[in-house]
Amino acid sequence: MKKITLMILLILQIISCWCGVSKAAQENKDNQEMAIYLTTTNQTIKVGEEFSVWLNTKNIAVAALDIRLYFDAEKVEIVNLPQNANAKNNVILYSWFDEKGAVNLKKDTTLVKFQFRAKQSGITSFSLQGDFYNQKQDEIKIKINPMEVKIEDKVEPKIVEEEQNNTTNLAILRLDKEGITPQFSSNIKEYYLTVGKEVSFLEVTARPENKNAKMTITGNNNLKDGLNTINIKVNAGNQITEYKIYVTKTNDMQNANSNLENLAIEYAMLQPDFQQDITNYSVDVENYIQNLNVLAVAQNQAAKVNIQGHQNLKEGNNTVTVTVTAPNGLTFKKYVIKVNRKAKSQTTEQIENNQTNTQPQVTEEQNQIDNSKPVEEVKEQMINEKTRNSNMDYCICYYYHCRFGHYGNFFPFSS
Repeated sequence: MKKITLMILLILQIISCWCGVSKAAQENKDNQEMAIYLTTTNQTIKVGEEFSVWLNTKNIAVAALDIRLYFDAEKVEIVNLPQNANAKNNVILYSWFDEKGAVNLKKDTTLVKFQFRAKQSGITSFSLQGDFYNQKQDEIKIKINPMEVKIEDKVEPKIVEEEQNNTTNLAILRLDKEGITPQFSSNIKEYYLTVGKEVSFLEVTARPENKNAKMTITGNNNLKDGLNTINIKVNAGNQITEYKIYVTKTNDMQNANSNLENLAIEYAMLQPDFQQDITNYSVDVENYIQNLNVLAVAQNQAAKVNIQGHQNLKEGNNTVTVTVTAPNGLTFKKYVIKVNRKAKSQTTEQIENNQTNTQPQVTEEQNQIDNSKPVEEVKEQMINEKTRNSNMDYCICYYYHCRFGHYGNFFPFSS
């Protein structure tokens, strides 16, 4: 009996030791999985590109924190900071606590995001120090590894090297502020930007295609409230090309909204598809179209829309300009549509046949008024015919009212 008792005690001791080792191993595994770490949009970015840095947790519920994020101010600059954050030199100070009283905290989440822009090529690092606390107000002590980001030089457009090239186009145009529209193209000569009242100077980076051309930039300093114009002139001796950037300085962005909400042309498709920040389009129309019905709807209902060049189209190239003037009466944006009206010989017989087949077939007998009928009956017939045509116009206009809204300049589509 004594031997049996000893055997049972020995087995229980072995089981207890095994459970303790297993529990310790599990706790050690859990501790290894716990982490507070940094991540970024991309480990490799280009000079001038923006990117984000996130602070994340894994298997830890953080209820409060007080951190210092160190970065290389020579290689990156701050674009946007969260609330309760301040920056000094190359350090961002940030404090946060859960206002809900640390109830239902998530263990795997993103605590905060910082926005940067790359300035200089090379390897830049981000390191984090600070204090973290759980919902019991106990300090969380975990080592946070630094994070590295590689910044590569931006590939610049190829500059024309021929000395005899007389082109006066720009190869590069950019500002030190975001938001310029449209995207730069050497063939687009007008651009638009709205900035806050704290901005008094804009750094303009411009380079001509012709290395021998002379260039002058004016109007980018001492910006006044309201509308400003930056002029960039490229002079190649016997030819001068001018680029303009219209800059509105205001804190009332809505009152300076000169964007279109919709832009469409009857019986034609814009190329490319309409977007508010694209200001240049092209379209082909058949020879029988002499006047364009243009729908242009402003984002701000108080804005004014003016359309020019849409009537009396000539064969070949035409230009339609849609100018949107913001409610402030100063800010404007031009949307330009290059319209190619095809020559008569380009209109194929098949297209003409299709158009003929789609038109309602009205016989001469249907168009005639029967004079043998009483006067009142003839009058009623004329009224019915007029009503039918009016209803056709109404249905078409009602469709575009529902599709695009009731405001904006709109030339009613004929039936």
